[in-house]
Amino acid sequence: MSKFSLSAKVQARLGGLSVPDKLKARSSDIATLVIADIEDRAHLGERKYGGRLEVGSRNNMISPIQNAYEEVLDLALYLKQHLEETRDDEEVA
Repeated sequence: MSKFSLSAKVQARLGGLSVPDKLKARSSDIATLVIADIEDRAHLGERKYGGRLEVGSRNNMISPIQNAYEEVLDLALYLKQHLEETRDDEEVA
């Protein structure tokens, strides 16, 4: 059972539909889309690691700060890749 609960306002928008895919399909509200993405990641963690990230939990004994730092490095790589791949398009415009 998910520990995630939607606000009454979001629940009303969904009309009883299941969370994350239906949230994405029915909303253009950015906060709602981010909430759905967070829920997707939490479900992935449940499947991959047997549970959600909780206070005091450790993923392979790596600190949360180290995990976050590594994710930021990955983000920088993805951003640079996108910038390089779209560079020619922007210079032509």
